[in-house]
Order: sequence, then C-alpha cells, then structure tokens
Amino acid sequence: MSKKKVLIVNADLKNRISYGTMFEEFGFEVVQAKNGGEAVQIYEEDPSYDLVVVDINLPGMNGFTAAKLIRQYQMAKRPYIVGVGVTEHNTRGGHGQSGIDFFVVNGRMFDYSRSTVG
Repeated sequence: MSKKKVLIVNADLKNRISYGTMFEEFGFEVVQAKNGGEAVQIYEEDPSYDLVVVDINLPGMNGFTAAKLIRQYQMAKRPYIVGVGVTEHNTRGGHGQSGIDFFVVNGRMFDYSRSTVG
C-alpha cells in the first residue's frame, strides 16, 4: 500500500516543519509549499494528494484562491482541503466558494489531526 500524501502550504517555515513532522509521524509523505502559487504548481504537476493543508493568510495568492484553483482539477482522487490560520470571522463567505472542506484554527491543528487523520 502506498503512503498517503499531504501538501502543506504555509509561508512560515516553522509551521511547515511542525505540520510536516506531525504528518510524517502519521506515515504521510509530505510535500511543502511556501505560497499559494507554488502549491497550485505542485498540485498541477502531481494531483495525487490525499490532503492539502493550506494557510488562509498567505502572501500573494491567499489560501482561499489556491484551494479554489486546486479544486478546478477534475481528478479521480479528490483531496481533502483544510484551511488553517483562520478565525470564525474570516471563514464566513469564503468556505463555499473556495472548495475548502473544513477549517482549523491555528494551535488546535494538532489535537484535531490526531483524532481525525491517519
């Protein structure tokens, strides 16, 4: 059985390392991107991801836009897209149009993932 794959999109290197380490412990193959444009390019080249963890507040192309572009690909395998770095306030209005499946407020990502992913 092949490893599950996660694409972690976050401008903050410390967050990418933290999330990457956590998902590696769950047995995921981890690929990282530092902005939305890079994430879309990585996904275009290899759309076999099971999960995309995207920071909403990215410089340049934000997480909502990156998720929407990733969702435009009609692949047999549809990844779950998780939005992080959000508050209840900035999830309103962006959820339905962006293609993000659910949001996790930073700091609670680890608790949520340990009970859900794997």
